[in-house]
Amino acid sequence: MKTYLLFSVKFGVVLALLMPLIVTGGTLFPFIVGKSIYSRIVIEITFGLWLILAYYHQAYRLRRSWLLMLFAVYVIVAFLSAVNGVSFQRSFWSTFERMQGVYDLLHWLALTLVIVSVFRNVSQMRVIFNCNLGISIFVAMMGLFEYYDVGIESYHNVKPIGRLGSTLGNSSYLGAYMLMNVFIALGLLGY
Repeated sequence: MKTYLLFSVKFGVVLALLMPLIVTGGTLFPFIVGKSIYSRIVIEITFGLWLILAYYHQAYRLRRSWLLMLFAVYVIVAFLSAVNGVSFQRSFWSTFERMQGVYDLLHWLALTLVIVSVFRNVSQMRVIFNCNLGISIFVAMMGLFEYYDVGIESYHNVKPIGRLGSTLGNSSYLGAYMLMNVFIALGLLGY
């Protein structure tokens, strides 16, 4: 049972990394809503499987980490800010246009807890980083296809809009995503 649970949790983390590729052409915000719903469902299932794994196998329980505690404090402060803000509903749940908020932060905290407790050594983390880089290469290729107007319409009705958006729909988001992946790639090359 341990092997299946561990594999399922690791597979769930890799599935969560596929989030940048999700585009839902049938929604009002095709580059945001589908990604958010997909990532939340995958994270919730993965987190539930991890809870079962951690319950039965002590080796996969959380260890003390200052970074995790700081992230948890950040989420608590965000929640307190939502409680004392102008609109608790928008602060906690956010809107369809952004799909961020405290609820979204809770999901990313849950995924971080899973990653830290399951991927314990450098070689396992390298696999995750390499999967992420592979996905970013696909996103970059979609951006090149968009730039050269080569068959991009077949990917969930994504149409070129002048500035590159690839599967993220916004050139600023695409630039930030690619910049982070450049740093990840440089880190892997330097290690």
